[in-house]
Amino acid sequence: YVEAGAAGTGTSDDPFGMIEEAIYALAGSDGTIYVYGSYEMSTFQCDPWEGMVTISGVNADSVLTLAESMGITFNGDITFKDINFSIGSNAHFNPQGTLMVMDGGEDSYFKSFMHLSMFGNTVVDEADFIVNSGSISRLDFGGGYCTSYANGVIGDTDLTINGGSIGTIRISADRYMDTHTGISIGGNMN
Repeated sequence: YVEAGAAGTGTSDDPFGMIEEAIYALAGSDGTIYVYGSYEMSTFQCDPWEGMVTISGVNADSVLTLAESMGITFNGDITFKDINFSIGSNAHFNPQGTLMVMDGGEDSYFKSFMHLSMFGNTVVDEADFIVNSGSISRLDFGGGYCTSYANGVIGDTDLTINGGSIGTIRISADRYMDTHTGISIGGNMN
C-alpha cells in the first residue's frame, strides 16, 4: 500500500510514501500496489525491475497525477488497474521496451499521451502495449524525442486493444525540437 506523505512499512494500516518503495519491496515478483487518495507521479524514478507490477486504486478516490509537461519512464512491466488519472497538458508515460497494460476502468481517462516502445536516445528489443479499459487521448506508436535514427526498437512493437478507447494513434515518433530527428523500428508494428 502507498499513500502520499506516508512513511510506513507498506501495509494497509502503515503504507509506504512512494510507489518506488513498493516496487523494490516486491523484489522482482509479480504483485499489486494499492494507492490511497491522490498520488503525484512527477518525481517517479525507479531502476529496472522484474515481474509484473500492478498499480491499483484502493477506491474511486484513488488517482495518479502528473504535472504539466512531465514525463515518466517505466523500466519494467506495469499494469494500471482500476485507477483514475489527472494528467497535465503535454505530460506523458513512457514504457521502455516493456509491457504496459492500461485497465483503469470504464471512467478512467488518460488525457495526454504515451510514447510507446521507447523514449529518448535508447534502443530496446521489443515493446508491448495492451488497452483493456479506460480512455487514452493519444499514443505515439514510434516513441518520442530521439536525436538519432540509431535509436529505437530492434524487434516488434505490438498494440492490442481489448476494450476502452484511444483518441489518436500516431505511427511516428513524437518530437518538438529540430534535433529530434526520428526513430528506427527494426521489426513489425502490429
